[in-house]
Amino acid sequence: GKCDCNGTFCGKFCDVVIDNVTGRCQSCPLIGQFGPNCDQQCLCDANHSTCVDGKSGDGTCECHRGWSGRYCNISCPGGSATPCSDH
Repeated sequence: GKCDCNGTFCGKFCDVVIDNVTGRCQSCPLIGQFGPNCDQQCLCDANHSTCVDGKSGDGTCECHRGWSGRYCNISCPGGSATPCSDH
């Protein structure tokens, strides 16, 4: 069967607390891991982005304002005042 978790828990057995920052189910043992088996590691710049992690994540980097590039490690010329990307 499938567990029907309440609003603060998720995961196969409703034993994982939903991340209150991202709103996603962080069902891997460590932040920054992703994939069905949690065997892949995010390569995003942790200071300038958020990784789409967890068992349902794909490792995509979501850049903070003022940062760009695949891993969000490129500073936009205008900084956060004139960002080149928000994703």
